[in-house]
Amino acid sequence: MKIDELSKKIIDEHLDAVKYNIEYKPMTDDEYGLIIIGDQYAVYLSNERGGYHIIEYFQTEEDACDQLYESLKAMKYVDDLVQMKKQTG
Repeated sequence: MKIDELSKKIIDEHLDAVKYNIEYKPMTDDEYGLIIIGDQYAVYLSNERGGYHIIEYFQTEEDACDQLYESLKAMKYVDDLVQMKKQTG
């Protein structure tokens, strides 16, 4: 999928509760994002100190978007589990 398709899926599947950045906005704390470095796409996770960790580099926009989508789905799953645990005590 491409970035515009990814944006739609994030909203449609309510993955936007997880912080993410795919629209070339300034990086913020604790977000997943997609950046272009040279001729490669990189999926990253930023931290609270202003740094970031590259999760993986990709040759295509499609592969990078797929990886970011999977990362957001996984984070939402974890967040949902934490919320369920809080509710059930």
